Amino acid sequence: MYSSERYPSDYKVCEGMQAAFEDLLMQYKVDLAIWGHYHSYERTCPVYKNECNPAGTTHIVIGSAGASLDDVGLYDKTWSKFFDTEFGYGRISVHNRSSLLWEYIRNKDGLVHDNVLLQK
Repeated sequence: MYSSERYPSDYKVCEGMQAAFEDLLMQYKVDLAIWGHYHSYERTCPVYKNECNPAGTTHIVIGSAGASLDDVGLYDKTWSKFFDTEFGYGRISVHNRSSLLWEYIRNKDGLVHDNVLLQK
C-alpha cells in the first residue's frame, strides 16, 4: 500500500489500495501491515492518508530476496523512514500482549539495520 519506489504504474496500484483499504485499517486500528512484491525493504512511520499519524498503520514492504532486481529511484515521501536494497529478512518478537518488535536484518552482516517497537 505504501512504497516510494519510482515505478509510476505500481505507484498507481498503491494509491488504489490506499483508497480501497486505508480507512478499514484505521477503523480497525491496525498497527502493522506487512507487504511483499518489491525487491527491497521499506518501512513507514505510522501513516494515514499520506501523512505520519500516531493513530495510523506502520507499513513494511519486505521483498528483499530479489534485491539485485531492483534499481530504480524513490519518490520523496515524508512517510518513508527506512529503505534498503540489500538482501535481508524480517524478524518479529512479541514481548507480551501489548509490545511487538520488528527488526530488519541484512544477510551480508547479520546485523539489525532497522527496527520499530510497536506498543499498545
